[in-house]
Amino acid sequence: MAARLLLVGLLAAQICLGLLIYHETLNPAPVDPRFLGFPHGFEYADESAKSYADNFCLAMKQNAEDARLHWNALPGRPDRPPRVLTYAGGVFPYFFRDAYIIEALISYRHNCEFEVKKLQMASDYLQILVPRHGSVENQLSGLPTDLEQVSSHEVPFDGSLQKFIVYYNPHPIENYLPHDIDGGCRE
Repeated sequence: MAARLLLVGLLAAQICLGLLIYHETLNPAPVDPRFLGFPHGFEYADESAKSYADNFCLAMKQNAEDARLHWNALPGRPDRPPRVLTYAGGVFPYFFRDAYIIEALISYRHNCEFEVKKLQMASDYLQILVPRHGSVENQLSGLPTDLEQVSSHEVPFDGSLQKFIVYYNPHPIENYLPHDIDGGCRE
């Protein structure tokens, strides 16, 4: 009987946690984050699973669709997949399946020297998130001035308004990363 009560209690707690994550926060910590050394709180503390799908994923989808339409309309575009530098390597390519995705975690797996500026300059499209990752100027500093904004969507995300922006780089350098994730680095 005690085992059944324990299982019912655990099941009820799991259901309550699922509802909390879906409706309130993706990061339901039982303690104050400052106590654990996170002075600014936990990431996604103000984002529920539902709002993540309704806001973040929708903005990603819109950015990807805008980039896809732009790429398909380019006269004389290169005969290769478009290269997209994004901070959301799992979400953006879901909506733009034909793109070659460059992202910090994926690019580290190439065992190539990771240089943000080199990756930015090798990309056809650059996706940035403002102000969460810094200002537009800071995120794009050192890049050509002829970048063209092809998408911008502002949505509430994790407790504040964020702009999801995609820029087109009309003159990318040669991509130094291999096409396959386990391929060797190019010189």
